[in-house]
Amino acid sequence: MVVRQLLLRPDPQAQRDWVDTVLVALEADPHPPAGLLSATFFLPDDGAHVLNLAEWTSAAAHRAALQRGADPRAQHGSIGDSPLWRAVRSHPGIRAEHEVRRFQLLGAVEP
Repeated sequence: MVVRQLLLRPDPQAQRDWVDTVLVALEADPHPPAGLLSATFFLPDDGAHVLNLAEWTSAAAHRAALQRGADPRAQHGSIGDSPLWRAVRSHPGIRAEHEVRRFQLLGAVEP
């Protein structure tokens, strides 16, 4: 899955701060989302957005995780509804809208 989180304006510090906010929310969650295998964040040099490449056990696990939060600002749902997850969605440097794309692994190359 790839999330493209847009920033209000190009700002490398806001990129880093938002990623830190996400990581704190993930680490502090007493019931982490089932099915999340990894999350890798990319901060492009233009400072205009953050990319999150996340690996889930399945698209269904990702959809279920997004049902956990009830934050109306989260157009695609939210992984959680704690104050830390609300801080992720209300971070002052980001736009409310973001893009979510799901991809499915069709095969792998093995030696």
